Amino acid sequence: MDGQFVIDDEEQKEIQTLFEYLLTYGINTAIKKINLISKKPWNSGTLNKIITNKTVVGCLATHRVEYEDGKSRKISTGYIENYYPHLVSPALFYQALDKMKERKSKNYNGRRTEQDFNIFKNQIFCLSCGDKIYYDHRGSRYKGKIYPHFKCNTKRINPSKCNTDNIRFEYVFGLLLKSLEKLKITTDVWKLLQIDEGEAGKNNLLNTQLGGLLRRSPSVDTNTLIKEKSAQLGQFRTTYENLTISIRAFGGKIPIPVMQQLSETETKIEEITQEIAVLEAGNPTEAIEIDDYQTLVELFMTEEGRAKINAFFKENSIIFYAEHHRQSSLSQLRIARTNPDTEEELIHSSAFLPKKQILKAWNLTDLQDMFDLTI
Repeated sequence: MDGQFVIDDEEQKEIQTLFEYLLTYGINTAIKKINLISKKPWNSGTLNKIITNKTVVGCLATHRVEYEDGKSRKISTGYIENYYPHLVSPALFYQALDKMKERKSKNYNGRRTEQDFNIFKNQIFCLSCGDKIYYDHRGSRYKGKIYPHFKCNTKRINPSKCNTDNIRFEYVFGLLLKSLEKLKITTDVWKLLQIDEGEAGKNNLLNTQLGGLLRRSPSVDTNTLIKEKSAQLGQFRTTYENLTISIRAFGGKIPIPVMQQLSETETKIEEITQEIAVLEAGNPTEAIEIDDYQTLVELFMTEEGRAKINAFFKENSIIFYAEHHRQSSLSQLRIARTNPDTEEELIHSSAFLPKKQILKAWNLTDLQDMFDLTI
């Protein structure tokens, strides 16, 4: 319109949502979710194309054509920055790319299904032996219902090496709610007594509680600064990639001004990356704020919420140790935070939870009724 690009608001919002999904989900899941609300169908090829061309961050990809043996091929020559309007911010664009690379290199998240309730994925261990415990969605079945369980890997391989029993998911979830409830009460009491942070710092647990239940709440200024720095970083990364591609065209004769600009850009990327890392040290994630057990229950009710809870635990280095003894009906859950050299215990809860209506204390029915887990 009058020589200006016009943004379709609905399509822009759709692309924004897709990149936000990519922060939490793998490519296949993100595409599946966006296709539920999108005007046009997405696939991995389409996503890869807009990532490669960087059009969503305002770039025009440029090319030259070379001919060899009568065949032509396009050679990338870089990007014209800010040619198009930005459909997503460079910060979100590169954050999504970094998450995609992280998941690919670590094979971290694995595939999820709508019936995967394992918010503890990769973060839960056996309290008895310390080995990993794995989630079995179809852990047991009874009268047409599915009952997910956690099972100790050591117990599975060599039963004589571990004496814990399989743990029904609701027991672990119930103890998590109980732990958050206890943390909330303790936090409120210490706030009421106006214990300052210096005194609370004598005790790691209270220090953690006063700063937040599972993490310290960031200040608004810190969040704003991180966003600003991330936007700057995204812009410099685009410029750096553009310069890198352009240099290939010079062969062995690279102009000194181009090399200087490349070096300066690389330095800025390193500086801003370090600044963001320092800021994020006290502000691990902005994804969710788990204040109490009600917040966790609300998130747990949706697939997206469960994925966010799991990401929250991972990013804040929160790990769990669980065990259950069928004969005594005693279940235990220890919650800790891992640091580079140490492991800090946050809280240890135990309870003789009932065999039926396990979550009744929190006004919840069993998983089988909440989500209709029928065979």
